[in-house]
Amino acid sequence: MKKIKGILFVLCLSLISLILSSLFAPYFKLEALTIGIVLGIIFINNFKLNDSYKAGIQFCQKKLLKVGIVLLGFKMSAEGIKVLGVKSIVLVVFYIISAIILSLFLGKQLKLRKKTALLIGLGSSICGASAVVALSDSIKAETEDTALAVSVVSLLGAIGVLLYTFIFQLGQIEVVDYGMWSGLSLHGVAHAIAAAGAGGPIAKEVGTMIKLIRVLMLVPVSLVLSKTFKSDNERAKMPKYVLGFCIASVFGILNILPKELIDSLLFVSDKLILMAMTGLGLSVEFKLIKSQAKRSIIMGSILFGILSLCSLVIIKII
Repeated sequence: MKKIKGILFVLCLSLISLILSSLFAPYFKLEALTIGIVLGIIFINNFKLNDSYKAGIQFCQKKLLKVGIVLLGFKMSAEGIKVLGVKSIVLVVFYIISAIILSLFLGKQLKLRKKTALLIGLGSSICGASAVVALSDSIKAETEDTALAVSVVSLLGAIGVLLYTFIFQLGQIEVVDYGMWSGLSLHGVAHAIAAAGAGGPIAKEVGTMIKLIRVLMLVPVSLVLSKTFKSDNERAKMPKYVLGFCIASVFGILNILPKELIDSLLFVSDKLILMAMTGLGLSVEFKLIKSQAKRSIIMGSILFGILSLCSLVIIKII
């Protein structure tokens, strides 16, 4: 019962973010996730929140996010993986490894905390804010590291949707290439699908499948990170939510559940992740992260610029 107040408060902010996203839609695409984080940040930095809300907010941040990621696995499909082939999987793996290495290098050059830089790289290369929060436990990151990374990848992902849509309208990129580019280089699942959708149904399908292969990389990446950051007396193990994601992916690939059920589960996943991101926004206190915020945005922007340009060149070559 002590969590109810915090959960209901997060739910209210999440509903407001959905309403604002719908109101903004005719003018520009601004994801509800991004709005939810911003609302949380604005509130916590301008108003005092009673301690009785904290348990519920933390529950949304940690538990609801993991359930949302598990349910996201149902979006996987055998047809999509078969169409994309081994070449696409290799491309995704190469992209993620390159992004992680580059993020650590840029973070070091900008004197950013190592775990903040790593989380920005993970969010940029796998599935945006969801990956940041999901993998923060694997590297034992502080709340400030997670909050900074989530804010950066959410902001840049939203900007990326607008930028990619504009570039496609110039007519210089083929539909399939554009779908691959959106799916490979944009941050979150919603970002990639929204941008790819501007290229039509074929681009959207290709972009979605590429993006979901990236999401699937949560499994090996979480295992590697858990082993790398484990204590001397601690055994590396696969997080339970990642195992759940694998099981859900199997159901999605086998296509044995009714489409209506899958659609309902994905709807729930979307809303749980929104609540988790909103809850995370309520943990972002500027006085704690001010010294790192500017460098984080600069680093994330440089990383996004390099990865976006290089991935487009590679897609055109192959």
